[in-house]
Amino acid sequence: MPLYADSAPPGGYLDAPDGYLAHLREREHVAAVIRPDFYLFGAAADASGVRELVAQLREQLRHPVVTAERTPAHQPLATAGEG
Repeated sequence: MPLYADSAPPGGYLDAPDGYLAHLREREHVAAVIRPDFYLFGAAADASGVRELVAQLREQLRHPVVTAERTPAHQPLATAGEG
């Protein structure tokens, strides 16, 4: 969805002051993937970069990182030195 600085038409989002648009413009990015919790997943400077970003997101959704809070009881965490 498009992001606007001053006012957002239907189908667009209004950016917060000094929000994402300032960051994108400063780095000459044309697109960004924003997580549902509003953290920036990544940004791209061109269409090729957008495709790579989407590929990275798909890969992470297929193989999520397992943390101590989300580790199933039957699957122990690796310890330091294992690899």
